[in-house]
Amino acid sequence: MQATAHGTSSYTVVVDGEDIGGFMATWPGSNLRADATLTFTFDSGNGDLVDMDMAVDGRVTSTHDVDGPALAALSEEAGRFGALQLGLADVVAIRHPDRGPGL
Repeated sequence: MQATAHGTSSYTVVVDGEDIGGFMATWPGSNLRADATLTFTFDSGNGDLVDMDMAVDGRVTSTHDVDGPALAALSEEAGRFGALQLGLADVVAIRHPDRGPGL
């Protein structure tokens, strides 16, 4: 995963096929695609998911066929990863309080 801050308003986390494949091992039977790249965009103030894109072979495609609990869980994992990598203490405190105040 790769996290990038966009000023103070949002951050994105790119989840590549290798990351998706590893995640799928924990969600047997999920309909995620290991040949895809997912890009999640989160609000930097509270960690809310505000946008999501999926690309296969460099082309943006619909996430309609992969929507479900596994995708929701992966987005949460990506949001947590990004907040921790970028040092977004407010997001960690709101969305992931189990990490404690010290990130």
